[in-house]
Amino acid sequence: MNKAIFVLAFVIGIVTISTEGESSTTCLALYKEGGAAAVFQSPECPATWRLPAEHGSHRGGRCQSATRQGRRNHLEDRTFCTLDMRLPALARSGPGVGVIGLHDHLYSLIEKKLILVSTEGESLTCLALYKEGGAAAVFQSPECPATWRLPAEHGSHRGGRCQSATRQGRRNHLEDRTFCTLDMRLPALGTNGIRDTSVGIVAVFDGHNGAEASEMASNLLLNYFTLHTSFLLDTTFSFLSNISKGLMLPNKSGHDHASQMPGNNWDDKLGDYVLHIGRNKFTLSQIFNENFHLEILKESLLKAIDDIDAAFCKEASRYNFKSGSTATIVLIADNQILAANVGDSKSFLCSQIFQSPPEAKATLLRMYEKRRRDGASIRLKDVGDFKLAASEGLPHFVAKELTKDHHPDRVDERSRVEAAGGHVLKWGGVSRVNGHLAVSRSIGDLPFKSFGVISVPEVTDWQPLKANDSYLVATSDGVVDKLEPQDVCDLLWELHTHAPLKSQYSPSCSYSLADCIVDNALERGSMDNVAAVVVPFGLEHLHSEQQNYVGGQSGSENDNSIADKFGRLLVDVV
Repeated sequence: MNKAIFVLAFVIGIVTISTEGESSTTCLALYKEGGAAAVFQSPECPATWRLPAEHGSHRGGRCQSATRQGRRNHLEDRTFCTLDMRLPALARSGPGVGVIGLHDHLYSLIEKKLILVSTEGESLTCLALYKEGGAAAVFQSPECPATWRLPAEHGSHRGGRCQSATRQGRRNHLEDRTFCTLDMRLPALGTNGIRDTSVGIVAVFDGHNGAEASEMASNLLLNYFTLHTSFLLDTTFSFLSNISKGLMLPNKSGHDHASQMPGNNWDDKLGDYVLHIGRNKFTLSQIFNENFHLEILKESLLKAIDDIDAAFCKEASRYNFKSGSTATIVLIADNQILAANVGDSKSFLCSQIFQSPPEAKATLLRMYEKRRRDGASIRLKDVGDFKLAASEGLPHFVAKELTKDHHPDRVDERSRVEAAGGHVLKWGGVSRVNGHLAVSRSIGDLPFKSFGVISVPEVTDWQPLKANDSYLVATSDGVVDKLEPQDVCDLLWELHTHAPLKSQYSPSCSYSLADCIVDNALERGSMDNVAAVVVPFGLEHLHSEQQNYVGGQSGSENDNSIADKFGRLLVDVV
């Protein structure tokens, strides 16, 4: 019941704005120009804004006030005290309903949209294009604002909190691409209205048969993602506005629908309204849940990947491109992460745990044996330090994988390929679709689309980051062919702690963690392009020596440009 009253309070507030028409717009303009005084003084604004006179003066109870003229000729002091006013707020509790409080609160939700309807003619055109053709249609149309496109200088950092590196290695061309930006400020619908949310995106695209697909994917990701976030948020506003009109429009008997709803049926009535976003359905109570914005971000990413694939396949058909790309993409928001994967690039966490002496001994012995197999020189002093460390136990990093590879020999992947008329054959010891493509999901690869190769990502849903999660890592398969995720975490642990078995690192390890990872993969014999992105969770995790080179850049330089995009929220006027 409380939930129903809360939602009704919200939609009543919307309908006062959406149905009062010119009066609302006039009052909004007056308020912007002259503040509260202008609204109260104008005969064009509703008289209901003015509160009754009997308030603010109490002489008993919880609110006590008093004045005295004293020895002055006149009494010039005044007091004011009022308690227990019921002002609504967008929260799951707090059933009080009051038009004044709702107007004040809803300005933060709808103000931009009212202005856009009257000043931006292209808004509705862009909305129609978006509904018909997705993000690509908006960006390609000359009728939509060029300001939707974000600046080019983003997403590639080699130091600071967002570190990335690529190497051509022993291949003829570099086809891998990386993307990393942190601290984007995106608007979200929260329980108390619109709020800013800090969002990060980490991605690796491993191209094959050419760099066209990975290049386009890395260039379009941020623009498509932020545009989808904007339009899906707008869809939510329009949905709530339409509900408010349905609940409050007068019927033929002259009574409004809301007044006719029996109180004990409100939850059922409001439960009939469902917002469809992609493959998901959201009730009103779910929309006002504090995590609803995370669902918007998730769906925006899925739509962005789908649109990128569609845009590239269109280009591939036009220019006869044969290339494709994997994609591993991680979203970071509200101290939570979500991973979406297409193909066989990987993302994983390196998380610190304390190992008992037997566990520490087993870990360091494993690292010692691996060093020997790799031909690395190990000093006797290192062996002594190793025994001492193991005898006392020690903290270490363990890998927590966030993605699963999409190879054609995976049972579910093979079934889909074969159901579409494709077949899985081994060539060079690797299972391949129709004997050629080594992944069963990818962006692009147009010749294989009719044989069950899809671009739909497999998602590891939102999960909270824990205090011991020290690094987020994303890599192409060129890295993990020679360095398993646990090997990467071992390497980061050695850099982090100056461990006893610390190997002789390449000079790149003094530059960035990502450079260190890709160069180590090449030194261990990787024949592929290699790419890596590393995000340390808190600079306090880094050793003081590394802080000499870790500093400076993050994705915050994009804040203003992205915020500008959301100043252009579109509205579906009905």
